[in-house]
Amino acid sequence: MIKSVILVVAVIIFGCITADKIKCQKQLREEQQQTFHARLFDAYAGISSEDLMARLDNLAIQLQNKSDLNAYIIVYGPKGEGAGTGNRLLRMTTDYLVNSRGIDETKISGVYGGRYKDAKNAWTELWLVPPGAESPATRGYPINISELKGKFAEYNVYDDPSECEGPCSGSVTTDIGSATWKRAALRGPMKSTAFSVCL
Repeated sequence: MIKSVILVVAVIIFGCITADKIKCQKQLREEQQQTFHARLFDAYAGISSEDLMARLDNLAIQLQNKSDLNAYIIVYGPKGEGAGTGNRLLRMTTDYLVNSRGIDETKISGVYGGRYKDAKNAWTELWLVPPGAESPATRGYPINISELKGKFAEYNVYDDPSECEGPCSGSVTTDIGSATWKRAALRGPMKSTAFSVCL
């Protein structure tokens, strides 16, 4: 009786090992045939600086935990190089990851993707790119600045945090809106009138 029980257990174990081996080999073949693609990790627009840092911290953790991955950043927003522009946001994002989170700058690349569909905001996409994968392509967001009419944007900003209740750090969108507005005002026809009111 004991010999038959041992024999049954041995057959079951051998069968499980063989089945697992076949399953593992099949899974390995499927993974080898798979092409690798970049994966969208996060995307955002119009967030506070605290939220921005938290999202970039999460990206940095992914890059540190999976050393074979690279980050690819696409920023859509106003043209130019100054405050609130897409290029400036791209540089700030990269700078934070490299200098504040210690990510090797060779693991980060990015591109300015052009204007975003909402002229007051920028849109940022954070991608994780495995080895052998192509970087994601940018999308074109058509926008006609000459069609902007009426009140463009209104922002509450404070010189001193004691002047307000709650978080007064402002948001990234303040500079973005003003950068787009300035560009539209400068590019508009001479009959255009633009007002900037600061209280």
